[in-house]
Amino acid sequence: MPFTYKKEDFDTSEPYQNLMNIDDPFERQIQEDELKEYAIKLGVPSFGKRLKMYKDSLNPRKNAKLHEVRMTNFTGQPIDLDSGDWTANDFGITKDTQEGTVFACPNPVTITRRIVNIDTGEEKVELVYTKGDKKWRRRIFSKGITSNSRKIVELAECGIAVTSETAKYLVNYLFQLENLNLDIIPEVRSISRLGMIKDIGFSPYVDGIVFDGDDKLKNAYAAIASKGSRDGWVKLMRGLRGTSVELRILLAASFASVLVSPLNINPFFVHIWSGESGSGKTVALMCAASVWGDPHWQGQAYIQNFNATQVGLERSAAFFNHLPYMIDELQLLKDSHGRNKFDIVYLLSEGRGRTRGNKLGGIDQTPTWANCIITTGETPITTDSSGAGAINRVISIECSPERPIITDGNKLVSLLYQNYGFAGKEFVDKLYEPGDLNITLAQDTYDEFFKELSEGESTEKQAMAAAAVLTGDTLATKWIFQDGQALTAKDISKFLATKDEVNVGERGYHFICDWVAQNANKMREQTSDDRGEIYGIIEDNVAYIIASVFDNACRNGGFDPRPLRSWMRKKGLLMLQGDTNRSTVTKKIGEMNSVRCVAVILQSDDKVSSDEDLPF
Repeated sequence: MPFTYKKEDFDTSEPYQNLMNIDDPFERQIQEDELKEYAIKLGVPSFGKRLKMYKDSLNPRKNAKLHEVRMTNFTGQPIDLDSGDWTANDFGITKDTQEGTVFACPNPVTITRRIVNIDTGEEKVELVYTKGDKKWRRRIFSKGITSNSRKIVELAECGIAVTSETAKYLVNYLFQLENLNLDIIPEVRSISRLGMIKDIGFSPYVDGIVFDGDDKLKNAYAAIASKGSRDGWVKLMRGLRGTSVELRILLAASFASVLVSPLNINPFFVHIWSGESGSGKTVALMCAASVWGDPHWQGQAYIQNFNATQVGLERSAAFFNHLPYMIDELQLLKDSHGRNKFDIVYLLSEGRGRTRGNKLGGIDQTPTWANCIITTGETPITTDSSGAGAINRVISIECSPERPIITDGNKLVSLLYQNYGFAGKEFVDKLYEPGDLNITLAQDTYDEFFKELSEGESTEKQAMAAAAVLTGDTLATKWIFQDGQALTAKDISKFLATKDEVNVGERGYHFICDWVAQNANKMREQTSDDRGEIYGIIEDNVAYIIASVFDNACRNGGFDPRPLRSWMRKKGLLMLQGDTNRSTVTKKIGEMNSVRCVAVILQSDDKVSSDEDLPF
């Protein structure tokens, strides 16, 4: 119903009395909601508080205490709240007790929002507070901190004046402030990651949701935004797509990241590398980032770097969730000896982090993600000794200054900083249109590419990753670029590892053959005056390698000796003695007594049948 009240009428009991005279509770609630909106438009302060006080006045049990209600009274405060038995004004937050006046905090502090995480259900509160400059600052804190007198002292790091002596008083004040004003303090939903939220939408493109995650990732969350001209960005990318297959693959992988979950496949890597600068790999990564947002890499915006711990990488992957996780400079992952601190491919391609306990004795939520990880570096992300699982999960792209992916990088970077962030939202909106027709289209497109790639030399897992990239490119070409430059299976096949290259057994066997050739001077007969090292002996195209030497050589090369022996035995590449399960033989080498050796048959043919991998 239309209201005719003036602003000053709300200083009387008339509007509230007329509302409460409505008998039907449902109709009364509708009128209350409409009256509240009307009062806000008139600029009536604290309508909710006034209505609450009027309702309380109708309850005889509460009438006696109405005169005791205190309100926060901070200059320029964003919200008026009942402060219980605390006096809260510009001079601080105090309470009179039998022992005297106690201080909860000498500077203004209040609660403006209650925040509930969509994924975990965890509740937080947004505190606003001022210092000497009188400017209101906002921070979100877990209620596990604001409700605990031992933890609330952490607020001192943000400028809220609290000590171990005043902590319990501040906890009590915030408790009263929240629970006396549950009907006034707005409750909002929050998220601590990017990506699809079931039955809600795609973060960060959902209205009314705030970010409450790790402070270190706030900039990255804010980076997922648009700027400049959508058509200008599309025109720029159309031109670049026609110059480089490598760049088209990186752009396609950026779109394909959000297909990993609906296609129900494992996360995978697209790694672009060059041992020299000037190849354009970092600028190409910025192009892929501009699909979703700000391509800056300074200040930990969208593009991250490898200078992180294992736990940090897991948390970052879980934060990006369905969006591509982009990491620059692989070499920062290595230690002072050039060795990987941990296997990042196995770490991130599983899509699930480790389950870890917390300080309270419980278990933290296990981080999960389903996306594409796009990386750059000076070296390949895998080596000859990497396991088949790692090689299978990486599409490795080499570039060089002689054939750079990007030319005139400085000009391109300037254009990227001016135009970004349109295509990703457009792609997601199209993908998740009502009816799931485009999800079905994505699945059918993927199935066709996967079948075509599987008929070639690629392994099944390489075919899965490549098919996802091709699907992302096909859909982006149809929905966004509309330039007829979609990638084909032939375009991407040259960047995929073959079944022979993936097979750890064959790579291990060829490593041992190379090792024998390199150490041929130590594979010899030993004489009485021979004081040099002896590793074994070569007879009739068979290398008899002392078992301990063989094992050490394998480990130094990054191969596990036991499964490698088993694989070679199965392929008939070991000489065996009698009907035994042993993979070693007894051999007399020169003046030495008989020793256990691994007898490796040295094939002259470069090709070894390798249709099966190591039995890990």
